[in-house]
Amino acid sequence: MQITLTEGAIGYRHFDVVSGEKMMAVFRLADGDFPPFGAEVKNERQQQLGLVADDGNAWLAGVKAGETLKVFWDGAAQCEASLPSTFTPELLANALLLPCKMLEGQPPTAPQKSSPLPAQPLIQEHTQTDGQPAAPVATTTQTPPIPLADNHAVNRKDME
Repeated sequence: MQITLTEGAIGYRHFDVVSGEKMMAVFRLADGDFPPFGAEVKNERQQQLGLVADDGNAWLAGVKAGETLKVFWDGAAQCEASLPSTFTPELLANALLLPCKMLEGQPPTAPQKSSPLPAQPLIQEHTQTDGQPAAPVATTTQTPPIPLADNHAVNRKDME
């Protein structure tokens, strides 16, 4: 909905903002594995609070004590973790280990990590045409003279 306010009018707009504490957390699945890199962490209102990085690490912003967080990957909520009922300054200053319980209907482990593809030198593939390495080519670069206002030119080497 779009509205236009006239002079002196007061308009109100509801913003669905995230408010709460900031903290570092480590999500761990029951089998000891971690949610995959890039998994989203959302609160009960489906607001994104953070993303999972390497080894289950996540920087979370907008968390509230006692809240249940869900971790999403492959387009669906896969596991959930409950936050402590109170936050202390010490707790917020350190990474909190959060066991992530798999939701019903989800496999008991994180998705299998695909093996990386072998690295291939693409540049060599495109530059070698007959299987023989190309002979080195000597190149020289000449710097053009710098034009001056009175139609005189100065070579850059003369300026050094």
